[in-house]
Amino acid sequence: HHIGKVPFTVGYAKGMEKAKADGKPAMLFITTTWCGWCKKLAEDAFSDEEVVKALSAFTPILVDGDVEKDVCAMYGAEGYPAVRFVTVEEQTLGSMDGYAKAAEFLAKVKAAQAELGK
Repeated sequence: HHIGKVPFTVGYAKGMEKAKADGKPAMLFITTTWCGWCKKLAEDAFSDEEVVKALSAFTPILVDGDVEKDVCAMYGAEGYPAVRFVTVEEQTLGSMDGYAKAAEFLAKVKAAQAELGK
């Protein structure tokens, strides 16, 4: 899987347990082993120092869309990559479908953080 420099927990259930333990919301990276744009997102955004730093406010979870189809359905992820920022109560704070450059992705992370404060 493509992860860049982000410390992902693999698997939704395990990741959400970690998010609860950490007291943080989660960032779901819904991907597949064969997705080219997922790899590019990991190489660009997930390798960017500012993005990695901003993501420390979240528990990053890698969800394999081929394996965890129920999670994809739950969060309306119909293509890859799909990113969902969610609370441990499974409320969506923000989402992104498809590829984004590091700066665009960073803006999504910050917007999701702002939602938390509301």
